Amino acid sequence: MKILVTGGAGFIGSAVVRRAVGLGHAVVNVDALTYAACLENVASVAGSPLYSFEQADIRDRAALDRIFATHQPDAVMHLAAESHVDRSIDGPADFIETNITGTFNMLEAARQYWIAHGQPAGFRFHHISTDEVFGSLGAKGLFTEDTPYDPRSPYSASKASSDHLVRAWGETYGLPVLVTNCSNNYGPYHFPEKLIPVVILRALAGEAIPVYGDGLNVRDWLYVEDHADALLCVLGQGAVGRTYNIGGENEAANIDLVRMICAELDRHRPDAAPHADLITFVTDRPDTTAAMPSTPRASAPSWAGGPRSRCKRASRGRCNGIWTMRTGGNRCWRATVWARGWAHPRERQRHETQGHHSGRRVWHAAVSDHHGPVEATDPCL
Repeated sequence: MKILVTGGAGFIGSAVVRRAVGLGHAVVNVDALTYAACLENVASVAGSPLYSFEQADIRDRAALDRIFATHQPDAVMHLAAESHVDRSIDGPADFIETNITGTFNMLEAARQYWIAHGQPAGFRFHHISTDEVFGSLGAKGLFTEDTPYDPRSPYSASKASSDHLVRAWGETYGLPVLVTNCSNNYGPYHFPEKLIPVVILRALAGEAIPVYGDGLNVRDWLYVEDHADALLCVLGQGAVGRTYNIGGENEAANIDLVRMICAELDRHRPDAAPHADLITFVTDRPDTTAAMPSTPRASAPSWAGGPRSRCKRASRGRCNGIWTMRTGGNRCWRATVWARGWAHPRERQRHETQGHHSGRRVWHAAVSDHHGPVEATDPCL
């Protein structure tokens, strides 16, 4: 199978590319190479005859038409998206343009290509989305595929919009579509603006570790390579028109996860212990302060039955062991996050407040102290 993967140089997309090539699929990686993308993420498969790369923006319809005509894929896995809640609050325009207009362009380019090739029954358009479209839960419960949408931020609203577009193109035009909604991913090549790498890198650098609110927000965590397996499982075996939720069944409050990482760092770097002393509680985000209860959850049920059970077992097997966040896997980011001005403004403001003239020193300090993996036991154990 030849798969066109959008956003294949990003965190989740690169895991899909690596896994797909490893399984023998041909992959066309389409990525605009914006701030959160890095081709080093797919360096392990870049030399494969099964891999090809196209630098293109999904907002550029002409480029998409050319790519479809040139590569003639059997399926699309659409992961390209703006995905950081803080960024969506500070600048929602990019989220509207990329997540909504970009998805519209992908759907139209795919539909035109599908029709031109006789509407092959085996073609699939797989849209990868997030469980944030469902809003938040109380202390109990799980999101299901039937949970009503209730987005709470510009990011989740833009992803909800894209989900609706995909379903509409399936219903209206008959395009063979699939939708998946996942919980929070973690693992190698994670961009360092997200929670787990932020905690690890700032702790290694001896900098304050920011935790929103009281830290009681509960998240479900899914290992990114297990997610990639599940996505390819859906692509090959999912029912056209269906939505599938993908979760790791590994819930933890943010503060518990942060303290667990600090405890593991104490074990690996006792000279700098206790790392938990670096924890600093900061004002909660606007999308959570008023709308979310004290212990909100974002947990999607793992799969059960048929092809889903195999993916569920794979995910739990990984998550119930030891997870590894490899700072070496983020080598691409270390010299560029600050030098190119990609750090989020709130992160820069924290550094300026603390009297740092350049955040670049912080990131280099983080990796110079520790060149191997930082291991931590799973938060659900």
